[in-house]
Amino acid sequence: MITIQKLFLLAFIVLCINSQSYSQRFTLEKPDSTNIYYRIITQRTKQLKLKKLEQGSPKAEIRLWTIFELRYFNDLVVLSQNDTSWQALYYPHISIPGTKNTSDTLKSVMVTLHPVNEWNTLLKTLHDNHVFSLPDMDKIYGLVDNWADGTTYIVEVATPTMYRFYRYHLPEKFSDKFQQTQQMVNIVSAVEEAFMLKKQRKQQERLLRK
Repeated sequence: MITIQKLFLLAFIVLCINSQSYSQRFTLEKPDSTNIYYRIITQRTKQLKLKKLEQGSPKAEIRLWTIFELRYFNDLVVLSQNDTSWQALYYPHISIPGTKNTSDTLKSVMVTLHPVNEWNTLLKTLHDNHVFSLPDMDKIYGLVDNWADGTTYIVEVATPTMYRFYRYHLPEKFSDKFQQTQQMVNIVSAVEEAFMLKKQRKQQERLLRK
């Protein structure tokens, strides 16, 4: 028997493939190649030996990048569709303290994640907060970002017919005035809570710093 949860999961997968009105015409939304965040993501994608999504993806894929105050220091969560299911990979970027004679180094590992609850719980939250169609923060009318530092989130989404790249800097600072920033906060929180990312990060830090 097909449960309501399975029906929702199948519906979400169909929605991902048909997001933003299905057509054979490919939709591409990304910043100019001189954009500092685009350059960071492009470089890290290459370092992690991940495929570039700008030509689209045979299956739906969502990448959530967390860029901390120091721009070279970032984490990545990849959510990718696999037939009728999804998988999650986590790439924490961890600083390893140097010794008296060596500098600090940065290391990345790959961790397979499993949601605390069922996948459909996370997917519904992502769908309800428009993960495939949120605008870039810079395109939100009336929003002026005067914050100089703090965490930046980059989302890459791809399907067979589209690729989008959008950025939010400290979305929680604007969430009381702009619905889109609250939706970004909800997306980040949902992913962090579904996979207990803070716990995962601390665990990987302990392992790498032994």
